[in-house]
Formats: sequence, structure tokens, C-alpha cells
Amino acid sequence: MAVKNADQKEVAMPRLRLRKAHRKSRNGCRNCKLRRVKCDEVQPACQRCSAYGVLCNYGPDAPDLQMAREIEDPAVISADATTTLELTRECRDHLISFEKSGTLVTIATVHHNEVLQLACLNPYLMHVTLAIAAMHNRLRGTPAPRGPSTFESYHVSQCAALLSRKLSHPLRAEDRDPLWMTSTLLGVISTSSIPSLMPQEAWPLKSSNASDLEWLRMAEGKMAVWRIADPLRPNSLFRDMAEEYAQMYDGPLRIGNDPVPPLNASRYVCIFDSITRIERTS
Repeated sequence: MAVKNADQKEVAMPRLRLRKAHRKSRNGCRNCKLRRVKCDEVQPACQRCSAYGVLCNYGPDAPDLQMAREIEDPAVISADATTTLELTRECRDHLISFEKSGTLVTIATVHHNEVLQLACLNPYLMHVTLAIAAMHNRLRGTPAPRGPSTFESYHVSQCAALLSRKLSHPLRAEDRDPLWMTSTLLGVISTSSIPSLMPQEAWPLKSSNASDLEWLRMAEGKMAVWRIADPLRPNSLFRDMAEEYAQMYDGPLRIGNDPVPPLNASRYVCIFDSITRIERTS
């Protein structure tokens, strides 16, 4: 369009550009909406998110602007009919250490591959497996910390609670091997959890404490599980150790030439405590 000015000269007027009408899409991912950029709506991951390095989030459950490098591996889960334990990255690191650094070779020379397989099916066994792996790593440190870590204490307590619940219900045949594995590993933890670095800091050289002989009570409980699990039965994973167990339990224990009478562990606790008191006062 042209108009004439005062000098009767035609002057061209600028043309107005009309915006083409379009339908606004609402199907883009939330990341693009937050960043105020146009989403190409490619699924499962749009090119904008891929270039930006975040996890595309069309679904309602995906987090916003989560960095792609922070996405963890698929979860490892230990579960039975009543309990599910999803392992954190820290737990998985301990499991890898437990399997590869020699812990299994050190404490479970028979069927050590089955330990982790059964742990995935029995959360109480998984808890004690994690605890003993963490304890092993701690004791290998220089210098070794005196006491168990919070991680160890938590998983031991969870194991004890789940084990108690398991033993309070009727047991299946397939429960016997994981029960014996669990009691064995708890016994190892009990005899290894001495918060001292020097002999004079441990019982019986130090002042007595009510927890000094807990390992004896643990041993008595372990023998109760032995009677339930019967690890020397023909189809047991521990059947290969029958000869070794027979040598360990062949005949009574002896002090010199005198046999030690088969008393309960709790009675030995009282005897040892009395001997210690007499020696200190003499």
C-alpha cells in the first residue's frame, strides 16, 4: 500500500506480517517445558534432553532434569514372601568386595557361590552378608577402627530381627541351608567384634563387662540352629564338610588329659567369670 505525502510523493508503507495460526502441542516432555524450549516429542527420549545430558521424562514418575550419568544400574533386590530389601550403591559395593576381595574364600570355603544366591532369596542372610563384608573391609584398614560401623550394626540388628521372626514360624526344607549360613556368619561377627587393638584391652585382661562373653551365648544359639538345620544331611550344601565337622566334634573337649564336661555355654560363662575374679583378688 502507498500513500502521498505533502509533496504528492508516494511513500511505501511497511507490510504487516501475519503470524500463521498453529496448534500448540502439550505432548512434550516436562524437561523441555521447564527449560522453555520446543520439544521434538521423540520417544522414548527427545533429542533436546539427549543433547542436554538429562533423562527425558514423559512419564509422571521420572524426576525432572535428572542428569543421565547419575542413573544407577538396575536395582539388586533380596526378597522372600514377607520382606524386600533393595540394595543401595553402598550395599552393592560391599557385595562386590565380599565376592572378589577374598572375604568369601576366607570364611566360606564350601559352596561360596551359593552364599550370594541364597542371600538374594533370604533377606536375613543378605543383611548378615553385608555386615560381615563391611566388617572385613574395616579390619583390613590401616589402622583398623576400634568398633563396628553404623552400617555393620544396622545390618546385624536387621538380620537378628528377621532371623528371630523366621525361627518363630514353621520352617520349610529350603530354609535350612540359609539358616545355617546365617548363624555361621553371625558367629564369625560375634567372635571378631572385639573393640580393642591390644591384648590388655580385651577380656580377661581388662575390667569385666557384661558383654565380654556374648560369643559363648552366640555359640550356644548356633548349636540350636545346627539341630534345626542339620547341615550334614544328604542334600545339604554343607555335606562336603561332614568329615571336617566330625573331626571338630569327635569326642569331648579336653584340658590336658581331663575331658571337659558338656555343660551349657551359660554355665561356662559363670565359671570363667568366677576364675577371673579369683585371679584378680589373689
